[in-house]
Amino acid sequence: MRGRAPKPKLKIELSMMADKHLLFGHGGITDAVLIQVTNLGPLNIKVVGAGFVSQDSAKRRLHFVGYGVELPQEVGPQRGLPILIEYEGARKAIALSMPAQAWVQTDTGQEFLSPATQVIRPEMNGYEENLKPTMYQPHPPEHPSSPSS
Repeated sequence: MRGRAPKPKLKIELSMMADKHLLFGHGGITDAVLIQVTNLGPLNIKVVGAGFVSQDSAKRRLHFVGYGVELPQEVGPQRGLPILIEYEGARKAIALSMPAQAWVQTDTGQEFLSPATQVIRPEMNGYEENLKPTMYQPHPPEHPSSPSS
């Protein structure tokens, strides 16, 4: 009689590539958003899709293709898979200066979410422009504050 296979356990993190460009040897790609997939389980996992969760009440899945990563992609036990998404493409879909969530789907149909993360923080370049991304339009603040210099 066959035992039950352990459930996949993935850790999903969302961050700005500029924070991590020294860790990865991607020449010249610093303006990117990083979805880092880490397989914490004992078996290989096949990642078939990745992207962002829309920041509206519908919580739709926005599918993205990363730099140099063809999906599906197998991730071995205790291994990671960096999925880099072009900064301008990400910025058009979600407000990176507001809490955002990444999603990853496996070939078994399971979905894993990152914690909600504010990718671009007030002290980082690009924060102000990310308050107004192209497709996602949150309600504008009553009195926009000017950045302090």
